[in-house]
Formats: sequence, C-alpha cells, structure tokens
Amino acid sequence: MISIRALADEVGYSFSTVSRALKDDPAIKASTRDKIHEAANRLGYRPNALVRGVTGRHSCMIAMIISSLNNGGLARQVSHTSDFLRAKGYPLIILNSDNDPVQERDCFHLAVDYRVAGVILNGAVLDSSASHFAQLINSNIPFVITKEYSPQLNVPHVYRHDREAIEQVVAEAVALGHRHFAHIAGPKESLKNSVRLQAYRMALSKMGFPLSEDAIYTSEWSSESAEHATLRLLGEKPQTTFIFAANDVVAAGVYRACYRTHRRIPDDISVLGSGNQDIGKSLYPSLCTLDPKLKEIAIASCNLLFEMINQPSFSYANSDPSSVTIPGAYLPRQSIGPVKAAQTV
Repeated sequence: MISIRALADEVGYSFSTVSRALKDDPAIKASTRDKIHEAANRLGYRPNALVRGVTGRHSCMIAMIISSLNNGGLARQVSHTSDFLRAKGYPLIILNSDNDPVQERDCFHLAVDYRVAGVILNGAVLDSSASHFAQLINSNIPFVITKEYSPQLNVPHVYRHDREAIEQVVAEAVALGHRHFAHIAGPKESLKNSVRLQAYRMALSKMGFPLSEDAIYTSEWSSESAEHATLRLLGEKPQTTFIFAANDVVAAGVYRACYRTHRRIPDDISVLGSGNQDIGKSLYPSLCTLDPKLKEIAIASCNLLFEMINQPSFSYANSDPSSVTIPGAYLPRQSIGPVKAAQTV
C-alpha cells in the first residue's frame, strides 16, 4: 500500500499540502484537492485511521457498544449501522459489554483510548446516574443511546416507542374476548425502565383490565428460563389466555411451556413477542410480534451522532441532549386468536 509521502512525491506537492488536501481543507484549491484525490484513488492510497487518531483530536472510527454477541436483533442493528457508516467513510468497531455495567465502563475506556469520533451505545442495563458515562463526557466524545434507558438520564438517545402498537394489540385482544393477561419479562433489574411493559400496563388499564404485579414473571432472556417462568405462571394462573413476551426468544420459551401443558396456540392461549427475530417466523404458528425498526434506529442514531461530531467545538457543557423517537409497529401473524367461550368466565 502506497504511503502518503510516496503519494506526495507522485503528485509533486509537499507532504503538508497532500495531507491537508486529503482532509478536504478549503484552504487548498479545489483543483489541487481533486488532483490529489484522483491520484490517491488511482494508486490505492488508504489513510491509517489509528494514526489519525493518535495525531489528531480523534480518529474517523465509530465504536458501538453492545450488550451481547448472541442477540440476533442486535446483530441486525449492527449490520445496518455498519452499512450507513461505511458509506460515510467511517469504520465501525464493536465492543461487547456482555450485559455488565462494569464491563461497559471498561468499553468506554477502550473507546477513549482508540480516540473514536463517537459512540453508539446499546449496552448493559443502564443506571440512572450520569456518572456511568463520565469517561465519555469528560473526554468530550459524542455518544447516543439506542435502547431503553432511565428517563432521569439527560443524554442523547434514539429509541423505539411501542405505545400505539401495543394499544392496538391490546384493543384487538380484548375484542377477541381476552380478559386474563400476563407478561413474561426479562431479568428483574430490566423492569424499572421497560418502556414496553409500561405501555402494556397503560393499554390494559385503559381497556379496564389492569395488569397486576403477580401477573409479571421474570426470566433471563433465554427460552429455557422463559419456559420455566411460563410454567410457573400457568400453574399459578391457569386462567391466563394472553401472554406478552419481552422478546421473541422469550416467546419461544412460552411456546414450549404451552406445549408441555397441552395448551394450543392460539386456540387456548395467545402470545405476542417483540423484535421480529427469525425465531419468531420459524415457530408454529408464526409469532405475532412488534417491529423493532432496526434500520430506522440505526440511521437515526448515526445522524444524531454526526450532528454532534460535526459541531466545530462540541462540548457537553454547551449543548442540550437531543432525542429521536421511532414509532413501533405491530406485525400480525398467527399466534393471537379469539378466546373460546368457556375461557371468558
């Protein structure tokens, strides 16, 4: 690969002029910039992103901190984000927090060490203190949260709001005769800031069927754990006819529990998932779910991040955090149906 000094020799300009032209410095004439860019493309010159990070204020890399490498939906969001950033000339590096807030803060340190231009955060369950992000804020690295978060946090964020979609599903379920609702959630610590659970409870209350605390069962984001949680639910509340699962993997565990207790979906019990993951399409009957709008969230988060990156003198002290809300959507399939007459009592 040709070096920048060899490129300068080839085009007959100084190292400084070539370096500034490649950064599109307006002080360099447009014709000169065009000549240098053409030569760089022809000779296969590629800038060293790590060196730019060492010699400049930051590199052109974006870090995305994720909570798990095993989350299919998150993998799709990473793919959409990478595609968008690649078109902008920004490589994406992935840091895994393994759903651990302590490890997530270690990822912040790595992002600072790499001098990334910005951070997209879809990581661990977030606490309600801005101190969690102190490393990024103190280093003045722009970041955007793209998952559920504590409303007490005044930080840039993009998230999907499923309120209207959930209200639509609940209204249809009530019209189909459902009166006994339950929820299979993620871990207990995820309940506090679960926007979808809040929307589910509000929708049920609006329809006159408030969700009691003892109708919420926690799991560990796995189908096996969700299966055991659903078995407990059906043992303690056998009248349940509608279950909203925290995501499609959790819903798969609900399906297994229904099979083990000889309940047919949707004849005996209806199930709603969230995430539109491949597993939901492969279940039989196919799972009704909520569209995660992953591509829309990826694009919105990148655009919001670039708004901060492109500010000439960005500073958290002098900026008000922006937010973008992406409306969710209901994807009807085969797992929700009418209640049999004997079950409406």
